[in-house]
Amino acid sequence: MELPAPSRLALASAVTFAAWTLVLPGVVGDLYPFTITPMFRDSPRLYCRYEVLDPQGVPLPLRDFELQRNYDGNPVGLGAGIKPSPSLDEFGTAPDETALKAHVARILGDRFSGIPYVDVVQTVIGPVDAQHVGTIRESRLRVRPDGS
Repeated sequence: MELPAPSRLALASAVTFAAWTLVLPGVVGDLYPFTITPMFRDSPRLYCRYEVLDPQGVPLPLRDFELQRNYDGNPVGLGAGIKPSPSLDEFGTAPDETALKAHVARILGDRFSGIPYVDVVQTVIGPVDAQHVGTIRESRLRVRPDGS
């Protein structure tokens, strides 16, 4: 049994889509579903996972403390079409305890007057040897609005 030849419309549609896929990202930039940004082009070597807990141990939203992850595999701000919310979390970096504590204390003092402190857990994930990825370190900080 012989398959029918594709119609002119089907062939023209396929050629047009292929041309747009190759040309549009270089000319216009990001225009869904076409993009100039290859996933993970920045080759991150580590990242942080955060948790913020109130005095009763209840998790609080990371976005409220600007610790949410904005990274989606593309460099932040590329490939998404929107400007991400501010965040201390940057894929590929791990802020030290001093910077993390100062950041959370500032937000706690500015936005959360009724909470005496929060506990922040920072887990740094990265290469543990030449062939494995895992937890490099985990820090647990108690942060008060005054930074102590």
